[in-house]
Amino acid sequence: MAYGLNIQPVYGKYPKVESLDDRFKKIGSLKDEFRHLLPTKADGTPDFSSKRMPILPNSMLWRDRAGRAAPDFDVSPWLNVSATAKAIIERWEPGVHEFAPVAYTYSRGATETRFWVNVGNRIDAVAGGPSNMALLKRQWRLPRDLLRNNEPMPDGLDPDAPSKLVFRSEAVRPYHMWADCYLGRATVFISDALADCFLAEGVTGLALANAKVEEI
Repeated sequence: MAYGLNIQPVYGKYPKVESLDDRFKKIGSLKDEFRHLLPTKADGTPDFSSKRMPILPNSMLWRDRAGRAAPDFDVSPWLNVSATAKAIIERWEPGVHEFAPVAYTYSRGATETRFWVNVGNRIDAVAGGPSNMALLKRQWRLPRDLLRNNEPMPDGLDPDAPSKLVFRSEAVRPYHMWADCYLGRATVFISDALADCFLAEGVTGLALANAKVEEI
């Protein structure tokens, strides 16, 4: 069994975050700003399948009014982790994933070095038939999306049946943290062994109970 790396706010909602890096003061919202600095395709659009780390701020302000620190896992505006979570990931897959330090300042003056995460394992693992999904133009698509956009329905898809993500066991078995090549680089998954380790060590910011992914 695999798990989606499902991240949730630990204080009821995500505090506002602000870049303290002058490179990110020109476009608008922080999420729009970092999207403009992702690796791009030949047509100039963001390349979410690229293995390169996007250009991200080197300093952030976390605006929690109570002065509380960010949890071990956070996604504002990109997957970032504490030193504790980084150490656990590197214990399981040393030298596989890319970590870029980012200085966090909290609303009452405390500071922390956190790490942007670029997942190193990019694999093709989705079982299309059992998932009731079709791989079209290097992206997994749901029948309901094809119907909504009046696109042709490939043979084998059932528009009346639900879709659910199913992985091929032989494809995911060697890995503990990965992204699927055709689901987008922001969709990260972990093995049940790594999930158990996170839970045992009490890392914060994860909601794994409803994030199970079947394997065949």
